[in-house]
Amino acid sequence: MARADPGRVLRSLVPSSRDQRVYLTAALINMYGTGLVVVAMTLFGIKVHLTTARLGLAMTIGGLVSLAAVMPVGRLADRLGPRDVYRVALLVWGAVAAGYVFLARGFVSFLVVTVVQSLAMSASAPASVALLRRVGGSEATTFRSQVSAMLNMGLALGIATAGAALEVNTVTAYRVLMLGNGVSCVIAAAVLAWLPRY
Repeated sequence: MARADPGRVLRSLVPSSRDQRVYLTAALINMYGTGLVVVAMTLFGIKVHLTTARLGLAMTIGGLVSLAAVMPVGRLADRLGPRDVYRVALLVWGAVAAGYVFLARGFVSFLVVTVVQSLAMSASAPASVALLRRVGGSEATTFRSQVSAMLNMGLALGIATAGAALEVNTVTAYRVLMLGNGVSCVIAAAVLAWLPRY
């Protein structure tokens, strides 16, 4: 039985198109930042003295409010172009991630930050999908597979990195993760500037 060549497998994940590589890089960076906080968010909320009930309530409200943003943002991406809408959503997301560090001190402030972050995350989804279709072009199906594989890798790397903060288990360690998430959003938005305005 022939063994798979790891180098060949990795090369198959890298698109030949420059624009596709740019999009893939931005998506990988953003997903790495998401991985930093996806597990730690609950523990961070507890560390800033929220009860599990209030933490769950804040996240539920944020999720419900974000549902209202999907359709309007999709229409906005069609009108203004998905690249710029996606970049703005990432920049807002990055700023709000810093808001967890500097603003979230109790339930109300945590709720406000969570709602705005949920809106930014929800807004980024339709714009990123629209941009993926434009960048993918005639190879959209293959490109989507490459993006999915790289997103999974980015998420796994982010979660693995967050493990160090989980071991330390202090509010400072979790705030570092939040800032890392914010920085990843800003870097991803900067990388997307290399794409044309579709």
